[in-house]
Amino acid sequence: ITTKDGYEKSCMPKVEEKHYCVLFNGKYYDKNGNITTKDGYEKSCMPKVEEKHYCVLFNGKYYDKNGNITTKDGYEKSCMPKPETKYYCKLVNGKYYDKNGNVVTKAAYEKSCITKETYKYLYRKTITTKIETQYSKWSDWSENKVYDPDNNNIAWGQGELVWNEKVGYKVTKTHSYVEDRTKPIYNTTYDKLLGYKTQYVCDGYTYYVDGTTNTTYTTSGWSKVDRVVLTYMPAQTDTKRYVYVGMDFDRCDDTCTLKPYYIFDVYTRSASKATTYNNVNVTAKCNVVEKKIPVYGKNVVFAGYVTDRVTTEKKTYYYHTKTRTITQKASTKTTTDDKWTYTNPDQTLINQGYVYTGTKEKVTQ
Repeated sequence: ITTKDGYEKSCMPKVEEKHYCVLFNGKYYDKNGNITTKDGYEKSCMPKVEEKHYCVLFNGKYYDKNGNITTKDGYEKSCMPKPETKYYCKLVNGKYYDKNGNVVTKAAYEKSCITKETYKYLYRKTITTKIETQYSKWSDWSENKVYDPDNNNIAWGQGELVWNEKVGYKVTKTHSYVEDRTKPIYNTTYDKLLGYKTQYVCDGYTYYVDGTTNTTYTTSGWSKVDRVVLTYMPAQTDTKRYVYVGMDFDRCDDTCTLKPYYIFDVYTRSASKATTYNNVNVTAKCNVVEKKIPVYGKNVVFAGYVTDRVTTEKKTYYYHTKTRTITQKASTKTTTDDKWTYTNPDQTLINQGYVYTGTKEKVTQ
């Protein structure tokens, strides 16, 4: 238990507001958020970049090659070094130089340079520079071209001037129709003439007699009423007849050979049972005449064979090509470099690939 002030101080402490590299409420804050002086603020937040100078005279000061301030002599020695002058078999500024250009004693100089006859020898090295073949940029890929994967002499991959790459293939399906001689088609009709039956009928009317029930029917002639497509051979009746026309391949799919479609023309005729009284036909009264009524039976006629649809797949293979040209053929350039020496054989030059030419010249001391 505490007072309200104690509660706020303990449970709601104020968050100290931090400022960085800014002048806020008349106070300077450094890069760490601490209050500082103006100089401390500038040193922390606006450090001066030390300007470096190399091999230059700037604001009356000399700078060497490392950017350090130096004297004029130091500047010249660092930034403008004088090339060392070589002398051979000479006395220069009181110094003796031997035949190799080294400073030696007088005795060594005389031993190296003063002889009765001094010669210099010509060594030569042949330098061969090889220039590689230069090519143009590769062209864009060509349009796709057809090739036979089993018979071609195409060099695949990147060659010197031609680059051939396979693209893939396309599958094309074609369909053909072949008769299956193991699957005959028969057309069954009931128009096979079995004989004639003597019948007394009314002159001027058409009848037929059901051979099974010995019932007389009046009927009209056969009339074509429809054309149908079926997957089976339909049965004939006394009033309906199916005449085979052919096959319907438009309805086939890939399994057409298992389920063929037949086309039939449909013929019908009307029939009504003749009215009888005491077993006498009384449908119509007319002159009774004797007619030979044909009796028809089942007739099976060979109509052909089931036609199978054969699907053939053909793969067409493609590739494309890039080309480039030679812009500069490979070549070699040969030059020679001559060096004179007072030593023969000069092993140093020999190790560098030089060969003595056989030419020597007498040196006048």
